[in-house]
Order: sequence, then C-alpha cells, then structure tokens
Amino acid sequence: QTNPTIREFYDPKHKAACLLKALLLHSATWKDFQHQLGQCKFASQQTLVGYATAPSQRSKARFMNLEPLVRWAIAILYRLDKPIPKASTLEREAFQKHFQWLLPFRDSIAQWNGWLQAIKETTRTIAVERLSETSVDQLEARLNTIPYSDAITAQLIAFLREEAKKLLPNEQMSVSTEILESCFGKLKHIERTQSTSGFTSLVLSLGTMLTSPSEESIHQSLEAVKQKDVTNWAKQAIGQTLQSARKVILGIGSRRATKTQ
Repeated sequence: QTNPTIREFYDPKHKAACLLKALLLHSATWKDFQHQLGQCKFASQQTLVGYATAPSQRSKARFMNLEPLVRWAIAILYRLDKPIPKASTLEREAFQKHFQWLLPFRDSIAQWNGWLQAIKETTRTIAVERLSETSVDQLEARLNTIPYSDAITAQLIAFLREEAKKLLPNEQMSVSTEILESCFGKLKHIERTQSTSGFTSLVLSLGTMLTSPSEESIHQSLEAVKQKDVTNWAKQAIGQTLQSARKVILGIGSRRATKTQ
C-alpha cells in the first residue's frame, strides 16, 4: 500500500510443487505406491540388495523434492527388466522379491516422470530466460514435446501467462526466490548452532548480504549505531531466543540437582 509500484510475483518452483501436490495428494495410486514403498524400504534395507533401497524422502517440501524418488523407481524398473549381469542367483532372486511390486506402477511412474520433467523445464527456462511473453510462448512449445506431461503442462502455462500480465511492455522479470533462499542459507551458516533455535540479533546481517559496503560506509555505520542500540532492538523485536530460554531452564535444573546432592 505504501509502495504501489512494487509488484508481487509467485515463484514458479513453489507453484509447480503446489500443482504436483494437488495431482498426487488424493490419488489412490500414489497412496498405494507410498504404502508399498514404506514396506519395501523397511524390508530391504538390511538385505543383500540393501544398496537398491529407495532414497529417504524429506518431511518438509516433499513435493518439491520428488525427482530422486522417481529416478530411483525408473532405475529399479530397468534392472527388473535387465538384471545386473554379474549378480548372483541369490541376489537376482532377492531383487525380484523386494522390488517386483513396482511393475504394476510402470505407467504411473512414467506419468509422474513426465510431470517432473515439465516442471524442471519450466523452472530452468524461467530462471535462465526470465519471465516474459516470449519465454512463455517458447516454453509452451517445449513442454508440448514432453511425454505424459499434459496434466500439468496446461496448468503451468496458464499460471505463467497470468503472471506475465503483471509485466510492463517488453519487460523481462526474474521471479525466483533463490536469492532470498541463498541469503537465509548464509544466515544459518553465520548463526551456526543458533540456526536451529530461531532468529537472533544476527538476523540484521541479512542487510549486508545485499550490498557491497565500502570502508567509508562501514565506518559511518559503526559510528551511527551503538552495540546498546542493537541489543535493545533485539530485545524488543526478537525477545528471548530458544537457546537462551533453554540455558535458563537447564541452569535451574543444574542448581537444584546440586542442592539435592
């Protein structure tokens, strides 16, 4: 409201994950696949074919990280069709025993792979060529050549055309959150062990990641802002951190344990 010239764009990578989630979340085939996958992983990981166990799935942003799982399924199907030449009879039998459940999912896996390839091409194109009417037209032509991708291709293109309406004439726009995510990655590195306990006053370092300060600007900043100002700001804006609260409670426990002794 205070800056009406600022426009809001939706990151295509996150939008694609939402579309993928909508396609899979209520799919009976996907639920059956996930169920059998869990049983397979538990049964196979300590066996002769433990090397072929499925990769672990992330608990957060799962639908943004499905590609390793689908690649695994494709590789296992290939080896079910063409067993490893040097594998022993016992190993081949174990492989069939633990992974033949994938065979009825062959067509579904091909479809899921088509969706992921369409998403991959979309995010790559928008990252490299940026969002513009021309890049969306070129992307649509490429997506239409990817097998089994129809279900998600139309939605991706419709989304990008809607986003492109926000552009000025002949404008190209970078619409990725990767720079912001990179800043948070650097912040976690600076925070080190504190990174798992919420923000501390080091959150102010985000500002320094987005500029190239000169010696003069650093000198002026150090003169303008006192350590006391930063401490007071942190108390008001952030409050007590998890790590600080933990130290307090553990300190109380330690003192009471000593008195008991």
